[in-house]
This record gives sequence, structure tokens and C-alpha cells, in this order.
Amino acid sequence: MLNTLLRSTAIIKKLGFENRTVFYTHFKKKFGVTPNQYRLLSKSKNK
Repeated sequence: MLNTLLRSTAIIKKLGFENRTVFYTHFKKKFGVTPNQYRLLSKSKNK
């Protein structure tokens, strides 16, 4: 997700999730933050 120009909806479909809510739930359970928060945190770490 960090190194792609794909929109989150395209990524979600490629990964086989039913919808955004299901993906966000799984993502937050695994990483402790939402995908958007993950991207923001990663960008701030790479500065």
C-alpha cells in the first residue's frame, strides 16, 4: 500500500475483500491502525 498509485478500493478488490469495511476491520486488527493512519505514519518515519 505504501508504494503504489492504486486507490485503496482497487487494492481491496485485488486482495479479495468484499468491501472497504471488511478490509479496514482486518487491517486495523492486524496493524492496530487504519490503512490511512498506516500510510501517514510511514510517510512521517521516512522523512
